[in-house]
Amino acid sequence: MGLRISNALVSYIKYLKNLFWPVDLAVYYPYPSMIPLWQVAGACVLLILITLIALRLVNKQPYYLVGWLWFLGGLVPFLGLVQSGFWPELADRYAYLTSLGIFIALTWGVSNQLIRWKNSGKILVLGGTIAVLVLMVLSWRQVGFWKNSETLFARAVSVTENNYLAHYDLGLALFNRGEIDGAINQFRQALSIKPDDIMVRNNLGVAMSRKNDIQGAIHQYKEVINKDPYHYLAYFNLAQAYTELRDFKSASEWYQKGLNIAPNDVLARNSLGSLFLSSGDTDGAVAQFRESLRINPHQADVFCNLGKAYIMKGSYKKAEESFQRAIQERPDHSEAQKGLKNVKTNQEQLMELTLSLNKMIEEDPDNIILYIKLGQVYRQQELYNKAIYQYNKALAIKSDSIESMYGLVLTYSDIKDYSKALDILDALRRIQPYNPEIDYNVACIYAKQNMAEESIRWLKQSLEKGFHKWELIEKDPDLENIRGTTLFNTFINEYKAN
Repeated sequence: MGLRISNALVSYIKYLKNLFWPVDLAVYYPYPSMIPLWQVAGACVLLILITLIALRLVNKQPYYLVGWLWFLGGLVPFLGLVQSGFWPELADRYAYLTSLGIFIALTWGVSNQLIRWKNSGKILVLGGTIAVLVLMVLSWRQVGFWKNSETLFARAVSVTENNYLAHYDLGLALFNRGEIDGAINQFRQALSIKPDDIMVRNNLGVAMSRKNDIQGAIHQYKEVINKDPYHYLAYFNLAQAYTELRDFKSASEWYQKGLNIAPNDVLARNSLGSLFLSSGDTDGAVAQFRESLRINPHQADVFCNLGKAYIMKGSYKKAEESFQRAIQERPDHSEAQKGLKNVKTNQEQLMELTLSLNKMIEEDPDNIILYIKLGQVYRQQELYNKAIYQYNKALAIKSDSIESMYGLVLTYSDIKDYSKALDILDALRRIQPYNPEIDYNVACIYAKQNMAEESIRWLKQSLEKGFHKWELIEKDPDLENIRGTTLFNTFINEYKAN
């Protein structure tokens, strides 16, 4: 509180100085960490002296006291005795109305003095003209500093000390102009004044990343997270840095950590989806794009990315719908138009392949491979009943065809007929009782139904039989429904510890 009172007293004098000698003005004056005693004492003496003079003249010239009290009282709410938010030492805008008190005192005082003089009118005209000309020059000069953000904050840096905010904003202005080295220098100067400012440190990381100093950027982002574990932008920036290093696993982990804090950030979800897509995890990509569109269903680019993911999955009908939605949102979306054209070409090829396979089956009706291939093609076209029929035809030829049975499992899972999918998996277990892949797929089917306890029981059983694809367990979208549960996390920690 002592510092606030000291700053309030000194600020009165600085406001008066800026009123009569408006030079070295700045958009922001940083709040001082300490004020020399002599400044506080001098301010007290001057304020008391002016107040005493105004009181002495109150009977004959009351306008001095009125104007002075107007000035003193009007500034009280702006002196920082009670502060909230980001409070400056002083701000020129606070003096606009309060300075009227000083002008009241001067106007009445000067006019009453000049009225006794000869040629007072000429003196007033001459004095007023000079004052206006001087103020015009000063105003013209001051307006020049407000040309743009760069000139404004460069001026603030030059006329104030320890002004970390001016250094930061100057850094942003330089960054936006492409002066990355200058921006980094300003961000560093800001941090030398206020090293705990996570906003400045995060943007220093962004600037360093732009200079391809990825490791330096990663260090800055991790410093931000250490100081504020909920600063989700640092997580996303860190993920992008690891993406540039092509460390997709780390990038994915940091995106997911950030999304745990800010689950509705559609840009991050789209970036994570694109990351999954580039690494071949089409199911993960689809999940992220769909969630992003659930949050905001008017993102043409995300619909386009979803269409690409469906193409990679071979789901051409869904890809077509996604590209059409992208074009609906943005009719001139050239990438979506190109994707839609490619989908139609692929669909035509699938139709030709379907006709060709049917013709080959007519010529060789006992060839099980043809039925399985035709089932796969029908599944790609989302003609699930036809796919099931072809897989069953294959099983009629060879009742223990593993590939046909897996085809049925996938198809029944696609149409959410999980009971039949489990029946097929049970039959597979009887054929291959020691195959851990079968138990793992049973776990996935239960996870799709949000049955965490059953799913984890089968996961444990698959591990006991030798299934150790931990990266798949941690990323498989089929396990997404149970991944956030306490049971799943406990299971992961227990088995990794062993």
